Amino acid sequence: MAKFGRKRAQSKNDGADGSGSDASDTEGGDVEVSESKTNVKPGDYQVQVHIIEARDLKPRESGGYSDPVTVVTCFEQKQSTAIRKKTLSCIWDQVLFFEKKISVEELDTGKALIAVYDANAYTKDVMIGAIEMDLMPVYERKNHEHWRKWYPLTDITDENEGVQGYLKLSVTILGPGDEQVSHEDDDEDDDDVDMKGLAQEGYLLKIQAECAESLPRMDRLGKGCDAYVGIKFAGNPLVKSEIVKSLDPVFHEELHVPVMLPTMSDKVEVQLYDWDRGSSDDLIATNYVKFSKLQKNGMKPRWLNLYGSPRKTETEFKISDKKHKKVKELMDKGKLEGSAWRGRVLLSATVEKEDEPKMSSKGEFKFAKVEQCPWFRKDGSEGLKRPEESSFTLRFDVFEGSEIPKNGDIHIELSIGNFVVKTKAAKSSKGCCQWYQSITETDIRLPANEAERPDLFVDLYKGSDRLAYQRYKLSSLPANPEAPRWELFKADVFGGLSENDFPGAVLYAIGFRESSDPFLSANFVEPPPANMTPPRKIRYELRAMIYQGRDLPAADDDGSADPFIIVKCAGEEGRTSRREGTLHPAWYETVRMNVDLYENVNLSPDIQLLVYDWDRVGTNDFLGRVSVPIRDAISFKAGDKPKWYPVTINTFGKTETEGEILASFQVMPVDVAGRTPMIDIRPEMKDVTVRVVAVGVRKMEPYKFSKIKKPHVELDLGQRAKKDEDRIRTKKSSKPEGPNANFLEVFEIPAKVPRDPLYAQTVNVRVFDNRKIPPFHPLIGTASIPLAPYLERRNEQLEEFVKKKEAEQLAAEMEAEAKHAAAHRRQEHAAAAQPLLAPDDDVLDQPNPFTQMGSDDDEAAPAAVAHDDAAGAGAGGAGDVELGAAGQNGQQAATGAAAERTAAAANARVEQPRRGERRDSNALRTFWRGALSKVKSGAKFLPIDTTHSDSEDDDEDVDDTPEYLKGRPVVDDELEDTMGDPIFDSFTLQRGQVRGKAFGKGGIKKVGTFKGMVAIIDKELDGLKPEWREEFAALQKGPDTEQILKPQPYVVRAYILKGKNFVPKDDDGTSDPYLIVELGKKKNKDRERVIKNTLQPEFHYVYEMNATLPGTSQLHITAMDWDAVSSDDLIGSTTVDLENRWFSQEWQKLAKENDGKVPVETRSLWNPTSTAAQGKMTMWIEIIPKAQAPKVPLLDISLPPPESFEFRMVVYRARKMVPMDSITKMNDLYITATLEAGADRDHVQGVLMKEETDVHWRAGKKGSFNWRMKYEITLPMKMPRLKISAWDADLIGGNDMVGEKMITRRIRKMFKRVLRKHREGLTGLQALEARKRHWIHLRHPDRDGSMGELEVEYELMHKTFADSRPNGKGRQDPNAYPTLPPPDRIKFNPLRPDKMLMALLGPELVTKCCMVGCCILVLVGLAMMVPLIFSNLISSALGA
Repeated sequence: MAKFGRKRAQSKNDGADGSGSDASDTEGGDVEVSESKTNVKPGDYQVQVHIIEARDLKPRESGGYSDPVTVVTCFEQKQSTAIRKKTLSCIWDQVLFFEKKISVEELDTGKALIAVYDANAYTKDVMIGAIEMDLMPVYERKNHEHWRKWYPLTDITDENEGVQGYLKLSVTILGPGDEQVSHEDDDEDDDDVDMKGLAQEGYLLKIQAECAESLPRMDRLGKGCDAYVGIKFAGNPLVKSEIVKSLDPVFHEELHVPVMLPTMSDKVEVQLYDWDRGSSDDLIATNYVKFSKLQKNGMKPRWLNLYGSPRKTETEFKISDKKHKKVKELMDKGKLEGSAWRGRVLLSATVEKEDEPKMSSKGEFKFAKVEQCPWFRKDGSEGLKRPEESSFTLRFDVFEGSEIPKNGDIHIELSIGNFVVKTKAAKSSKGCCQWYQSITETDIRLPANEAERPDLFVDLYKGSDRLAYQRYKLSSLPANPEAPRWELFKADVFGGLSENDFPGAVLYAIGFRESSDPFLSANFVEPPPANMTPPRKIRYELRAMIYQGRDLPAADDDGSADPFIIVKCAGEEGRTSRREGTLHPAWYETVRMNVDLYENVNLSPDIQLLVYDWDRVGTNDFLGRVSVPIRDAISFKAGDKPKWYPVTINTFGKTETEGEILASFQVMPVDVAGRTPMIDIRPEMKDVTVRVVAVGVRKMEPYKFSKIKKPHVELDLGQRAKKDEDRIRTKKSSKPEGPNANFLEVFEIPAKVPRDPLYAQTVNVRVFDNRKIPPFHPLIGTASIPLAPYLERRNEQLEEFVKKKEAEQLAAEMEAEAKHAAAHRRQEHAAAAQPLLAPDDDVLDQPNPFTQMGSDDDEAAPAAVAHDDAAGAGAGGAGDVELGAAGQNGQQAATGAAAERTAAAANARVEQPRRGERRDSNALRTFWRGALSKVKSGAKFLPIDTTHSDSEDDDEDVDDTPEYLKGRPVVDDELEDTMGDPIFDSFTLQRGQVRGKAFGKGGIKKVGTFKGMVAIIDKELDGLKPEWREEFAALQKGPDTEQILKPQPYVVRAYILKGKNFVPKDDDGTSDPYLIVELGKKKNKDRERVIKNTLQPEFHYVYEMNATLPGTSQLHITAMDWDAVSSDDLIGSTTVDLENRWFSQEWQKLAKENDGKVPVETRSLWNPTSTAAQGKMTMWIEIIPKAQAPKVPLLDISLPPPESFEFRMVVYRARKMVPMDSITKMNDLYITATLEAGADRDHVQGVLMKEETDVHWRAGKKGSFNWRMKYEITLPMKMPRLKISAWDADLIGGNDMVGEKMITRRIRKMFKRVLRKHREGLTGLQALEARKRHWIHLRHPDRDGSMGELEVEYELMHKTFADSRPNGKGRQDPNAYPTLPPPDRIKFNPLRPDKMLMALLGPELVTKCCMVGCCILVLVGLAMMVPLIFSNLISSALGA
């Protein structure tokens, strides 16, 4: 969105209503990007959602349990985990991947909905709870992730209130060029996680939708719109208003959205829809409101403006291609800048505390009756108060247009909401158009609150077709029209302009003010007369000085172009000559044109440079455009340097940049130009030798399905030589093989290069193949070597060399002086003959132990420590300690920058020793070595920490680091990224085109690499002292190439440990990875060693191959997804350049350190279909001379075979169990114990082993089992845990869960300890781990407090030891280890029916039955006594 001039002062009514309607409250369809998002790039984004586990889920089945499954929706894609059966706490340990190419606005408005459902086989899944996350806040976090965090779940269907469980997950977002940070495997979770900090509070977001105005016509038949408002937030489904058939609908409705805080969402979506019968509803537009602002201040009634695609119906758009439809969809969703105003909606909002917030507007929605405007009631009385409005004045002075894309009648239309005004039409010819019109509108009614005012659109029309537009915030416009300026327009995506069409530029000035403001009125300039006439123009001469271009887009099939430039200004044009076969053309031409410009040349249009590719047949191809402000030509002075201008092209509303043009411009009246000599733009040159060591080509792709046979390389400076004998070419080579041919030639090319690197030319590299059949010599790839960096490097090299030599000379002089002074003092001591002050030389020569503290070098000479009588232990003493440390560190320091060495030598102060002391020359040399050097910063390697704490058994950390990793450094990155610049220069060879006739049909393609060494040898060494010239001349040539030019055999060993976070390729959300390792012709395809159903494969493979270096050096490691029927899918690959490693001094140093242990590195995997990493792989690479390879043993890194163990558990008894039968207050109790774990190499589907006891019928609050459970398992096991559950069995219907207990940390520690003991050779009881009889508390997520207690014990032992201690499951024989007595349960005893009845019915029910029986007996007795009583009464009466 453009800004025009300075932002004016806020008007007196802005924000006066106190509604909190700051401009930042809403983020309309134009979604402005904040400063924190300026570094975010559009491109391929990958969202990884790692679903780890769930706990305390609320049950959805009648038995008090669920079958949970997690479903994640992101980027309009949906993926799910596996289903876990009959549980309220479970482990998934699954990673779900979502990948899409998106814009920054799409990321800013994107969301991820993570929902947990209760899966049902035949009916719809029932939601348990969900959480919604905004993507941008996650991406802005450190490492772009939320790592292993617990989140509360909320039922967004509004059926259940409160927290519905807890979900542990990680969310990572990777954008273009991002690499995922590796974390250590963290499975040390506590058994009971404190969820108090995750408690949520209920709130209700109330949105009062009053009305909408000026909606676009949406119905294809008729002129109406069936509008309704939709609100979406925090994962809740769209809350809708009733439907009103009108372009100005009145809703009068309050919409309720329940919100549980804290929430991971902050953007409230406000959408307007058009209802359609029989088809999906059409989205009108979207606006976003920040919930955090609403919660803080609320929102009084205010207008929300809606922006999106142009205001036309679908049929009027006539868009059939997917790209245009996608652009329209993104604009209307607010994910791209809207190019038109689409109406406004009046809303107010409050956020209220609500213990049980309920959603409004459920079910089907009906048409509402059309009501009167909300400002008046039906009886005519005043209703809702309309937002305050003010009167505003708009002034628009338009003058000329330049580079108008269409000829004909062109007019400009200005619109602010409903207000529209047009200019008169003007004829456009040769891209020029003149209006010279002033428009002043003095009574534009707009909201007084600045944030509610619509934006201003300035549209460029040809007839009824909008060609281009510009958009302004009203707050950015000046109150008074300032000096007019040229504004570049944006192409209307739907206006029919091609990518070659420039949308045009118009010269105009805008003023916008509040009409009632007296200060502004007094300073408002009156409009010019209606008959504005064009000002006088004079003849100018424009000089476009075109120097060169770089990195232009390829437009020919061979990956090059034949570029030339057309210069346009004010309807005139000129052109340069063409340069053939280069993307880095050098012109050094001046294009002169006579143009008619304003007398005030500052008002002239921009200068346009149109870059084309010349084609012999057909039309030339448009490569891009450069727009140069005329002020650059006005301000240019002789001696000014030219500028690099970017080359841009517009495609579907987006501006792409590729390439640059180096140019400068002059503009002056013609008469002045006749007296002004032309500037010689050719730079001052000097004679140099360009030294190119052509090592070879690497990994050349086939040409037209034919393998590269015998390539050779041609080099030239700037443009290909016309004569064959003038071309610089290597020999033809097929050794060691065509795609990786070695040339091993040194070319020293005499050349003239500019003294200023700004003008440095480019070396063009062309690779040809040599074949016996046509085409005999095809061009198979091109590359470019810019010389500017090498010229700059040479200049820096010379400067550093001079400083170094001067510092060395100064140091030598000072050392000689110090030696002379020391010798003089020794003579004085000898003459004085004072034994106490002249100790023996042997004593004086002893090293100072204090200066060597912490030194690892036994031979390091001590730094001299100076003593000062006056300083003592004060400042002088402190200085002495620093000098001593400097000398000490100097023993191991690498040479630093020459400037620092010079400063150290110049500033260092050597303290004079006291009488009787002396300083030996060795110590002095040590001091200067420390003072004149610094430690070179390198890669920080992190050794694997193999220590563990010795605390109590349950908290003991188990060290399971393999021997081959102990002491080996670890780099969480590609190793070459930590080693500095490689010794070789690699230049990408490419073929194809990104512009031209085949544009969009394949594009540019990387076909290989040219590898070499480039240096510039300067013959002019006049600035150096004669004795330094020979040394610097050798330094210019670069590293010694003697070893490089003599290939030697080597053995390469690739130790590949594991993969992490591979992108899934199968429908079930996993992959079946296997490896392909290639080095030249040698290819190891390990398809038979596929690892099924995993994204975290454990490989632990070693590959040994022979290599010749230099030569075939590209070690390719590829991860493939195995498929049974279709072809295998590429997951990703990584390439290690062995040459760069072996010939690197840093690599050689690393190989010698750490006892020869090469660092472990983590490499990202890449796929050509995406710019996001496809996973990571951990490995290390060894390169060994072939003669030494037999002396270096091959390490066995294979995983130890999984070991069989037996986990035994005994359930003894239960107590204090909460009864589940509401009538009998009894339980029919049984216990289940589930051993579960995540997926790993040996458990590709994870682990889920379940055992259960028999049922203790009529158990009451106590239960007795004495039941043994046995699990045969294999270790190691990922994230194991034991879940113990108590159930109430029901004969009819589902069983009821009483409670459960998760045992996580103790089980994982036990499993690791037992496995470690076994691998250490311990057996029998020494390797057994047990947890003796103890009580555990059971919990239920739906109830507070303890649900009962269980007495259990469990132990883990190796299978062989378990076989020697046999026992049966349950209560089967053999009854041993331990011996279990029969359970204490009800026994049939006909002699004691009272006890039997008490046990069967329970005490409470028996008591109730007894009471009922007694009542019945009393009633029966009374009934039997009534006749007797009556008879006695009658008898008494008769007797009387």
